[in-house]
Amino acid sequence: MRQRYTKEAVEEALKKSGGLASGAARILDCSVQTVLNYIKRFPELEEIRRDVVTRVVDKAEAGLFQLVSEGDRTSIIFTLKTLGRNRGYSERHEVTGKDGGPIQVDIAGIAATFERMVMDDESSDDE
Repeated sequence: MRQRYTKEAVEEALKKSGGLASGAARILDCSVQTVLNYIKRFPELEEIRRDVVTRVVDKAEAGLFQLVSEGDRTSIIFTLKTLGRNRGYSERHEVTGKDGGPIQVDIAGIAATFERMVMDDESSDDE
């Protein structure tokens, strides 16, 4: 099978795009599927892609750390909600019934509604 791009060209595009297949496709002027096919054909490209993504995430974490160090409130909150969640810094969402009590389920009412729906459906079939 003739290849339109060299493995090295796809590798370079992946590096320039931060490991994103869609970005590499734009650089190469091809479809995302073409890039994914190259990655499948050359497993070392997947390893390179993962390394590039890891470096991008490392840079993002370094930037986040810098913002936290500078006292950026949003960054501090984000860090606590994500990295600090094992220390209890997470939002808790509770689903409760009226006035914080248990949720009440009317099984008899649900059953009656269902029965009416079945009866209505059967009577419409007779028409």
